[in-house]
Amino acid sequence: MAEEAAKELDRFKNLAASWHSAVVHSHITVLTAARALRARPLLARCLQLATVLLVAWMLLGDNLKATWGPIDDHGIMGILGDNERLSLATLATELRWHPEVGDPSFVSKRYRPAYFTLRYLETFVWGDSVKLWYGARLILFAASLWMFWQVLCPWLGAIGSAAAVLWLLTCRFWPDIWCRLGPAETYAVFGTALCLRGAASLRQALRTGRDLPRLGVGAVVLGASIAVGSKENMLILVPACWLLAGWCCWARRPSPTLLAGTGLVTLWGLWIAWVVMAGIRQDAFDIYRESVDSASGARALGLLAVQLTTKSRLLPVVLALAALPVVYLVARRSERFRGLRPQARTYSILMAALVALFVSQFLFYRGKMPGNTRYDFPGVLALPLLWISLGCLVLCFLRVWRRAWFRAARLTMLGVLVSLTCSTGFRHFQQAATANREITAAFSSQVREVVENTRRSPGVPVVLFSRGADDYELICAWQQYLHRYRVDNPLYLFLESASPATNLGALDCCLFQRLSSLSKQGDRGFRPLGQLDRRRPFLAVCLGGARGPQDGGPSGVDWSDQFRQTVPALYRSRSWLVSDFPVGKEQP
Repeated sequence: MAEEAAKELDRFKNLAASWHSAVVHSHITVLTAARALRARPLLARCLQLATVLLVAWMLLGDNLKATWGPIDDHGIMGILGDNERLSLATLATELRWHPEVGDPSFVSKRYRPAYFTLRYLETFVWGDSVKLWYGARLILFAASLWMFWQVLCPWLGAIGSAAAVLWLLTCRFWPDIWCRLGPAETYAVFGTALCLRGAASLRQALRTGRDLPRLGVGAVVLGASIAVGSKENMLILVPACWLLAGWCCWARRPSPTLLAGTGLVTLWGLWIAWVVMAGIRQDAFDIYRESVDSASGARALGLLAVQLTTKSRLLPVVLALAALPVVYLVARRSERFRGLRPQARTYSILMAALVALFVSQFLFYRGKMPGNTRYDFPGVLALPLLWISLGCLVLCFLRVWRRAWFRAARLTMLGVLVSLTCSTGFRHFQQAATANREITAAFSSQVREVVENTRRSPGVPVVLFSRGADDYELICAWQQYLHRYRVDNPLYLFLESASPATNLGALDCCLFQRLSSLSKQGDRGFRPLGQLDRRRPFLAVCLGGARGPQDGGPSGVDWSDQFRQTVPALYRSRSWLVSDFPVGKEQP
């Protein structure tokens, strides 16, 4: 027995020695590669840019084969009108009188001046070339990845930060931002990345004692302005700019340029908030028909408290809140860790800011997150970033305590990030890009077929059959595309239900009322349904699950056999808003 125990002990020692040797050799290999790249910064920069472009093409490459789709894209058609290009004079006039840019109504509950300015500028540059539109999205995505990578490099190194960025890309909400042309979050992501990249350059200047770079200050101001002006929930960047300016002043490195830029961002954010609040004060509801009174805020706080105690995905928030006082006390009272006080202070501020970010977004959306949609940005990112921050904080303490443990822990953290990324993968990106290509191709083909039939049958009415609010944006898309392709045939809208369903939310009921008014009274190119002669042929386009006249007709309407036989064509148009895209319902 003693000999067997001795053999097992020797075997265990050999395994431990082999593991330690593998860790040491891996660490040496990583350090050698990092030092080689550090000695050649231009080569390192080129490799980074090539890497992010390759990743962007692998994830979003199918988007380059997409065509115009049924969601949001019709807004570009509306901007172009009957022209292939937007003239400079028209661009200036449109921006001057647009209700979300130069002519706010103070009644609408939305105000996104940066989003519409950039969207009109893109329309001016790209025109009706859908490949250029999606190519620009791919470049913006790659640029955002590169800037996020650069921001994390000082904390995790080049390889660790690359693994962290790839892990962040496994979040389910990204495809809803980058696999369509309409989301305002596209500009918000780029603006946020630009702002963080500028802040990282300012931090590096403070650490090295150099003057604050004006390019970094400009990146902070421009990025924050783009993000804040693209989506109202990005107003969280305004206090972040205050914190950055205060940090520079506390470090006795005040910059008049940074202070002036922070003032501009503050005025920009206050103007946007004032215009939005002026519209909300009309009836105490936001654009999504959600109540904004104190009771709804209290319910959201209660929901947050419940999720903090029951949802494992909110565990990093709890750990960060518990770690902050511990970090402060250890760094303040321990002589051994005295040198870590600046880092402990920085990590404490960072984790507190991430917790505040998640709570603010949770309250902004009234507890309806995470939902795996574009509305999760940037709130859901706070959760994985908190895990990364906690890991970096542990590495800082291990560096002082046990050097060997620090090396092993750093490689372990890298392995965990890689394994988490591989376990989740990027199928959600590739599937969304493929679905976008197929859906837009099917929709464009159907639109072309309807347009060709109207060319062969001039004057024959086109009737859109719809079940209700789920088809709202699809109805707007059909109207806009038919106008874009100069279809002069009379256009009608038929709702198969006279009243909204009892289980619809407030937003759906509002959209149904708009559609009902559009059907009965006519507007936006639609004629009143009462003017339709049911004894004459027409082109029927059935949206979603609408039955149409050839399936027996809507209830309560007498479609005669002769009428059914005179219908030239019946088209099935799926309700892509709810079945294929993980998008929220938003008023166009």
